[in-house]
Amino acid sequence: MSKKSTVIESQIESLVALFSDRRLTEALAGADRFIAEHPDHPFGWKLKGALLIEQNQPESALPILQRAIQLSPDEADLLNNFGIALRQTGRLSESLAASQKALGLRPNFAEGHHALAVVLLQMGFLKLAIEHAKEAVQLKPDFPEAWFNLGNACKDALLNEEALQAYVKAFQLRPDMPDVLNNLGNLLRELGKPLEALALYQKAQTIQPELATTYLNLGNLYLDLGQHERAASQYQQALQRDGALIGAQSNLCFCLASSAGADALASMRAAQDYRTMLAQSVQPYANWSAAMAAGQALRIGLVSGDLRLHPVGHFLENVLAELAGTDT
Repeated sequence: MSKKSTVIESQIESLVALFSDRRLTEALAGADRFIAEHPDHPFGWKLKGALLIEQNQPESALPILQRAIQLSPDEADLLNNFGIALRQTGRLSESLAASQKALGLRPNFAEGHHALAVVLLQMGFLKLAIEHAKEAVQLKPDFPEAWFNLGNACKDALLNEEALQAYVKAFQLRPDMPDVLNNLGNLLRELGKPLEALALYQKAQTIQPELATTYLNLGNLYLDLGQHERAASQYQQALQRDGALIGAQSNLCFCLASSAGADALASMRAAQDYRTMLAQSVQPYANWSAAMAAGQALRIGLVSGDLRLHPVGHFLENVLAELAGTDT
């Protein structure tokens, strides 16, 4: 081995150690130095791309990983990372193709099956997502993220028992993972086990106090139990952390409106905030699939899950009947 090769190998070992120790800032600076010294070596580009993904910068990672692929087109883990960055930027079809190519190069690649399962789940291909998630955990049984994703896919496919088993396995492997704690808690709540769900939500809050969805989930649990004041407090804390969490605002309005001791002014302000959030989330509809003809009445449909069971739905029955009988 040449002296230059020995130096490169030593640099690579040092950078891999920094990455493994989660010293990401130092590793990124080292990757930049490596690229400056060895611009035609794929490792520096590959490492920098992986680090940018770790730091939630997938847009920045894409051109870096593309350069790495130009230098080393047949590396499965490199293509896999490229697929992950594509998925994180919403380019799902391209992500799917990259993940499939990675598995074509290395069929027994657990991380590749996991990444493919994640993008398949996002695209709504539940059966295929479950198949690849199962393949990932069979190849690598101590892979908590793959068990978690298997739980998500099974949950979406209404396979609650399989989802529960997968979430429990993920929890056993990574008891400090807030997403696992939340999703397992949500499923236990649905299965009528509120105390177990409560413990998981509270643990998630301890581990990551700024994660808004945990407060939303805990608020929903208290709402199920009829503890509206506690629920309202959790929703308010969720909104302090994520002011755009529309589910928390909606449920806060419900809690304040249905609590006997609620402040009427606070309830009105919450409703006004909810109105503002809804207005900001609505996009004007400009593309009409039906042909428009002069002289024909405009037909308008009102669609809401609340119309079936919510008291407002019953109140609107007479209003809708009147609208249906008009010619304007």
